[in-house]
Amino acid sequence: MLRIAAIALCLTTALWSQPSDIERLPHLVRVGENLEPIFDPEPITSSQVVIEIPRELTEHHKLWRIATRDAFTRALEQGLIVQGFYNGRYYLNADNADQNLDSIKPS
Repeated sequence: MLRIAAIALCLTTALWSQPSDIERLPHLVRVGENLEPIFDPEPITSSQVVIEIPRELTEHHKLWRIATRDAFTRALEQGLIVQGFYNGRYYLNADNADQNLDSIKPS
């Protein structure tokens, strides 16, 4: 039960504490001028990345599905985890939630 509460606390914290430099982090997918996805095919070299999505459904919805699926797959395969969602942006980093929870387990 404590582990479930700790996970909920971590998720709640992640949802409310946006990284201050989220704009400067590498974006695996960005929203283009015409609401099209702009996919970054470069290898992931950062421990923090962002996957941006449009705030409204667009005519490019099939391209968005492909771009975000590919971006999430690449990020998750490299050990990144979703830490939060802020104003149309998923924030992922290499922090391991299990390691964070280990520090709050009772002795």
